[in-house]
Amino acid sequence: MLIYIFFTWVFGQTLNSNNDIIIYPNPSSGMFTLAFNLLENEYVRLKVYNVMGEIIYLENLNHKDKIFRKQIDISGFAGGIYYLSLNYNNKTIGKKIIKY
Repeated sequence: MLIYIFFTWVFGQTLNSNNDIIIYPNPSSGMFTLAFNLLENEYVRLKVYNVMGEIIYLENLNHKDKIFRKQIDISGFAGGIYYLSLNYNNKTIGKKIIKY
């Protein structure tokens, strides 16, 4: 029996209900979609770490739309637990993602 536990951490300002981050499907085979609302045009830094703390995915974006949607492909990496870190608007938000 597999049990999945998902968590979120936030540093900086508190999120309101309009800024909830959605990652789907989670778990997946390596293709994830990240989606959330932005309050304004913002610079977004997206990182994915493996359990060793190594950055396996890094992207810096100057996002101009109010809805942020990005597909992330980590299908070339081994199955396991990864950590997504998202920096924007003086916030650092983290999510756990699982690749099978």
